Amino acid sequence: MHPFLSRSLSSFSFVLLFVAVVFSSCGGEKLKPFVSFYYWKSNYQLDSTERKVLQENNVQQLYVRYFDIVYDETAKAAIPLAPVHFNKEDILNPIVPVVFIKNKVFEELDSVAIYNLVDKTVTMLNQINKSVGIKSRALQIDCDWTSSTAAKYFYFLKQLREKLDAHEDGGTFASLAMVSATIRLHQIKYPEKAGIPPVDKGVLMFYNMGEINNSEVNSIYDQQTSQKYLSSLSAYTLRLDIALPIFAWGIHMRDGKIVELLNKMDARDFQNKEEFEQISANRYRAVSAFFKNGFYFQAGDEVKVEEVNEKDFTPMIADLKKSYPNQFQQVIFYDLDSVNISRYAKDFYQKTVAAF
Repeated sequence: MHPFLSRSLSSFSFVLLFVAVVFSSCGGEKLKPFVSFYYWKSNYQLDSTERKVLQENNVQQLYVRYFDIVYDETAKAAIPLAPVHFNKEDILNPIVPVVFIKNKVFEELDSVAIYNLVDKTVTMLNQINKSVGIKSRALQIDCDWTSSTAAKYFYFLKQLREKLDAHEDGGTFASLAMVSATIRLHQIKYPEKAGIPPVDKGVLMFYNMGEINNSEVNSIYDQQTSQKYLSSLSAYTLRLDIALPIFAWGIHMRDGKIVELLNKMDARDFQNKEEFEQISANRYRAVSAFFKNGFYFQAGDEVKVEEVNEKDFTPMIADLKKSYPNQFQQVIFYDLDSVNISRYAKDFYQKTVAAF
């Protein structure tokens, strides 16, 4: 039995999923993925739009960023940043904690410091869970590791697994909680260099494929860029789920140089002709100086909008199906936010998973 199934039978909903997989396999039909979301805000408080999309798509678990871990140059230590604050009334779904760790942490720490970091990480996870009465069935670690940090990162993951299974510090994780790790495309293409993390499952982050720059290439998703990596996907030995982008941003440029990234802004924000003139399919130029959404624009500043529209998902999914013979068990959309949700039709999420 695959580790994913063996570790998730502690949850009734996962038992149902297992039964469905068995009957589906017997019938020769693939079970379609189920819909999940990432929630990437420091304050966990759902608005009516976010609540509705969770209910309409029967979301079984929500991946919530609990905190970041970064390396502090002054303290010469790894420290947590921006822990999530929950509104108890908004906890409608089983929560999967996600911890984002900067790769520099593993560049700087030795094995003793990493061992201690595991203790601190689990302690903080338990503190957050206890504060709102959460019992987690799973945990995800998000780190863009490299070949030079793989050994340290994998040691962290192994020690983390042991710590969770030991239920120390009054653990708030279910027995045999599933541990997953995020996987980037370059780690898929070069597994012999990057290594494969010792976890139950991976989540392929199918976005942020290129550099944020002044070129015509969409750095969030570009089919030609993705196809350079997908030929290696079928050979990857760790079972995978898939994370897909529903976010957008603008790249603010002045005199050809990048000024800042305009998060949570898309083409709709720049279609006011009194503020911007459209100069190409995804580029806009400020016609005067003004403030917009807290950002200052000078006359002549340009914005390159990067977004992934519904039509872009058709070739994306076709490429993924062709390259990955196994079935993704869930599609995790990044990220749950009313601004992102408003860009897609009501049935978009179900149609997307049904296409796999």
